[in-house]
Amino acid sequence: VLDKLLSGLPKVSIFDLTLKPIKDIHIQSDRFPVDLKYSYVHPSLEDMDTIRSGYNAGLKRNIRMAEDNYTFEASEDVSVFLDLCDSSYQRQQMKTPPWLGVVIPKVFKGFKTNKCGKLILASLEGQIIAGILTGWDEHTTYYLAGGRAAGDQAVSAHSLLLDHAINMAYQRNTSFDFEGSMHPGIASFYQSFGATPIPYWHIKKYRGLGKLWSALK
Repeated sequence: VLDKLLSGLPKVSIFDLTLKPIKDIHIQSDRFPVDLKYSYVHPSLEDMDTIRSGYNAGLKRNIRMAEDNYTFEASEDVSVFLDLCDSSYQRQQMKTPPWLGVVIPKVFKGFKTNKCGKLILASLEGQIIAGILTGWDEHTTYYLAGGRAAGDQAVSAHSLLLDHAINMAYQRNTSFDFEGSMHPGIASFYQSFGATPIPYWHIKKYRGLGKLWSALK
């Protein structure tokens, strides 16, 4: 049924769709690649004490080290945040995606207009060392992007920022979605917060200029 539905859609250069899986049913399509992926989520019904009890020992230690050392502030300085993101990619010996500097400012502008997102930066002795961008709707708060400087202090600051964002999600009575990654290191970091892996189907296909866009992305 799904393959028939997808085949009936108009042909476009970029087709990228995510769907919640149906229990005990695996979808297949002869025309569209279908991958099973995972996000990592804290449900909205848990209280913060319960959530924090699920953090692993290393994460709890990092947060304790960070609690009294860093200052937080909501910021509109997207350029500083992009520099932190660029630093994160460089540490992983990866090239910063060229679209990042275009997409993040537009997303942040949308958040500001609709009052549904926040950029928070963490500083140590007046120096900004980490930042995260989150957005939310009535059901879920999403961790959309993060960046940090090099060093253990920035790691602790990043962890504390996420703990703060989870707490804010709890106060809004929403779940918190880390926006899944299939990268083993990133997935392990998300799971250190005790988040639950949630499967989803990812269906994508590129044609024509869409293939060029995918290569650049």
